This record gives sequence, C-alpha cells and structure tokens, in this order.
Amino acid sequence: MPLIEEDPVLSARGSEAWNDWRKKNPDFEEKTGKRWWTPDGVKPPRSNDVIDLSVAENTLMFDELRTQIKAKFPEVLVDADFTYGEGPGGSSRLRGYLKDFINSYFNIPSAQLIDKEHIVTTPGVYSAMEQISWVVANPGDGILVGRPYYGGFIQGFAKGRSKVKIVGVDFKGIDPFSIEAVKVYRTALEQSNEDGTPITAILLCNPCNPLGRCFPREVLEAYINLCTEKNIHLIADEIYALSHFRNDNMKEQVPFTSLLAIPVDGKAKSRIHILYGMSKDFGSSGVRMGAIISRSSAVINAVLTGASYLSWVSSGADIMWSCILCDKAFVHRFVENNQAKLGRCYNVVTSELKRHGIGFNTQGNAGVFVWIDLRYALEDADTEKESEDALTERLIDGWVKLSPGRKFRTKEVGWYRLTFARPEEDLRIAVERIVAAVGTPVAPRQRFLGTFYVS
Repeated sequence: MPLIEEDPVLSARGSEAWNDWRKKNPDFEEKTGKRWWTPDGVKPPRSNDVIDLSVAENTLMFDELRTQIKAKFPEVLVDADFTYGEGPGGSSRLRGYLKDFINSYFNIPSAQLIDKEHIVTTPGVYSAMEQISWVVANPGDGILVGRPYYGGFIQGFAKGRSKVKIVGVDFKGIDPFSIEAVKVYRTALEQSNEDGTPITAILLCNPCNPLGRCFPREVLEAYINLCTEKNIHLIADEIYALSHFRNDNMKEQVPFTSLLAIPVDGKAKSRIHILYGMSKDFGSSGVRMGAIISRSSAVINAVLTGASYLSWVSSGADIMWSCILCDKAFVHRFVENNQAKLGRCYNVVTSELKRHGIGFNTQGNAGVFVWIDLRYALEDADTEKESEDALTERLIDGWVKLSPGRKFRTKEVGWYRLTFARPEEDLRIAVERIVAAVGTPVAPRQRFLGTFYVS
C-alpha cells in the first residue's frame, strides 16, 4: 500500500497546506513517504557531521537544567498533576512562581506588579501567538512588525486559527530601534488602514530576533503612546528577556526593558500583552512551555474560555518549569552563568568573523545569534531567492548550516542568522567551514560547474 495517496481528499485549508508543503519540497520521496521538519523550513543536512547553527536554541546549560529538574521533580509533583487540574490556563503553582520571577527579573514597579491571574500558560510561544491574536484580532486584520522579523510570526499569527495578516514595515535606512522608526510605524499603520487591512496591533520582538538588539525605554514609551492614541494593542515577544550579555563593540550597552516595567495608565494597561516562554532564557525549547501575560481581564478570560482549550499545557511541562522557578537561588545562578556563557560565545564567534573580514551586526547584546553579512558570496541567478538558496546549499555542502535572511523577510538577500549558543570549539570550526565554502569579502569563493574557484 503506497504511503502517499494519489488523490487525497482534503478541505480547502488542508489542500492549501499540503500544496504549500509540496511546493517547498519538490524532491519529496513519494515512494517512502519520508518526511522531515526543521524550525526554519530549510531541508536538514544529509549528514550529522554538519554543524547546524541555523536554529535559535541554547545548548549551553543542559547539565544544570538536567540536575535541577531531576532533583526537584519528586518534590513538585502532586496528585493533582494526574488530573485536569485547574484547566488549560496552567496551575496556580506555576503561575505563582512565574509572577514572582517576572516581577523580580523584569523590574516591574511596585504600583503595577503582575499577579498570577494575569498569566495564562501555553504549550510554547507559538501557541501564545495564536491565542493572543485569536482574541484581539479578526480574520483579515493586520499586525504590524518591522523587518527583518522572526519568520515564525507568520506561522504563529497568520497560519493558525486567527487568520490575521502580518504586515511588514520597511525602515529604508532608518534605525529600527530609534524614535524615528515609530514615525515609520505610524505611516505604515495609516497606509494599511487606508488600503483595506485594518491594523489591530503592533508587534515588537524585544530583544529582537534576528538582530539581537534591545529597544531603548524611550522608544517603547513612544510605541505605547502610539497604540493608546490609535486604540490598538501592543504585543511584545520578550522570550529572550534575560539572554543578554556585554558586547564590547557597543559604545552604549542598551539594557533590556520590558513593556511591563513602564508605568502606564488604565487604558494602556489593557492594551499591552507580553509573550514569554521557557525555550530561550531557560534553554528548553523541547519542553514547549510559554505564557501570555496581560493586565487585561477581558483578554485573559477570553483566552481561557475560547482559544486555550485546544492548547492545553501538559502537567509534565508545568512541573518542569516549576522545578526551576521554585528555587530562587538556582534561578539567580542559572541566569548569571547563562549570560556569562553567552557573552563568551559571542566574543568567540565575532572574533573569528573579524579575523576573516566577514561583516556582522556589531550592535547586538541579546539573544543567541549574530546577523552576518555574506552578500559577497551571492552568485548571479534568475531571482534573488534562487541566489540565496544556492548560497545556503553551498554552506551546507561545506558542512555548516545557517538560517538565510529571507526566513526573516529581509528586503536584502545575503544576510544570515548564525546561532552562537553552542560549544566554543564548534563555533571556531563553523567559521572556518564558512570561509572554506564561500571565501571572504577579500577573496570570495564561487561555485562553477560543480567545483570551486576563487574569483
């Protein structure tokens, strides 16, 4: 019996998803039905010997996590964890630990502290995206986000049940983290409304994926004012909140500031919603544990009664995050050590890039990645996409995988996101492999008739 039927009977949306997948995978193995998946949608390497720096995962703290969870799991586990418990919004246990953690590490003012009733837990931040957009936006509404932006926003906001549109904002040379950028958002918002896609929210990724930069406090205040004026929502993905480090390339270290840390009035409070999770700051993307944090009782209860029933967090994941957050001394050590390791890895990889003259965004001091410039290695092709795809394949053939800029909807191809939260020796080898595959800006290496020559 064939694994792939010749004439599948699917709904319109099922057919759309299937055809989209087939378009992206023209070499799909029909006879075996072998499938694959990667977070960035780029086909996985044919060999495990390839150093994969394309996925924004932090592998530096596994030993600490394993030891802590094994020690605390028996203490945290209770009989209620084998039942439906308190419903799809998460246990009071975890939400209590999480509100204490947020209030402390996100520097929330005492006058507007987060309460556990402001929190709904979700199976990862993808689910949090889908649930918050389901509640605050109608199908066809737009959510504004500046380019380049995390490609997962398309999957989380636009391809789920909410069916909203991601409307990219182009800054055309303006610093996307500046006050001037807020004016660009205002223009884009008004233009989109005029064009027939009503904007219901602005989405910020702070710290930014893929640029690794934090928004200055005064810029965040300007976004709050804009959203309050236009009576729309302000959503912030703050999943890298504590993954910051010192970057000696920066003249001024811009610290992370949470939207929740900015004093606001009642109307603005109900418009600000934060997405957070365990994947990045706690190096546990496989646990699938996220949260929506909002001071709007309408939003929280709409999520609980509408969107969350199909996105229930398992007790196992709830327990694992509780095992970490219940131990304040462990959290303090963990955050401090993680930030130190991230800083060392950042310095290793950027020193290697500098040594070979490969450009990169020097203003990042957060996240687990660096935005590097490989435009010099692009070759002529019929389309920019084909040119970047060919470069991506050359890197993989050279035993290193990076995430291409088009995955972040950048307007200029040839930029790549390189994840540096990996063992330091792997980073050194990876940069050497990049140079071996595509050369350097001074001596780019291009492919010709299946071989390499130096141009």
